[in-house]
Amino acid sequence: MPRIPRGLSGGLVYHVLNRGNDKQCVFHKDKDYEAFVNLMEESKKRYSLKLLAYCLMPNHFHIVLMPAQSEDLSKWMQRIGYGHPMKR
Repeated sequence: MPRIPRGLSGGLVYHVLNRGNDKQCVFHKDKDYEAFVNLMEESKKRYSLKLLAYCLMPNHFHIVLMPAQSEDLSKWMQRIGYGHPMKR
């Protein structure tokens, strides 16, 4: 059964998270964390959103953000999800 589409609105605060498959590590060394933070910052310039907080852990991450437009959240998440070489 397909998942119900998310109801997104611009100007609201969202908590998003992503975890490695089978709780595998997403970040293996310090350079991985640094590259991910750089990717978030670069992506923030491309899509209009405020990055309010984030927490990066070896096997997952949490991000709190506020997109200006509803579609910016999913586009931003796709960019950081596919731009970082996470183990899938």
